[in-house]
Amino acid sequence: MTDPEPRPLPPMPAAAILPGILLVLVGLWMVTDGGPLWLGWGCFAVGWALLLVGTVARGVAWGLAIYDAATEARRLRAAAADRKAAAAGD
Repeated sequence: MTDPEPRPLPPMPAAAILPGILLVLVGLWMVTDGGPLWLGWGCFAVGWALLLVGTVARGVAWGLAIYDAATEARRLRAAAADRKAAAAGD
């Protein structure tokens, strides 16, 4: 049995989540504190979009980690069953 190629690591979801939080807070601060409304709502919209992208990316990375762990567990169980069958056949 050959080992499959390891899956490349996805980019960090925090690269979208942290700027998203910052832009949402700055945008809301501008809107509520009398700043330029167009810039405040623009920052809020871009920050909200980054938050959505980051949370979806985090969910996908979490799901892929579960899938990889389950695949590795199946591979280990199959290898153990093969060793057990080989030992019983001796």
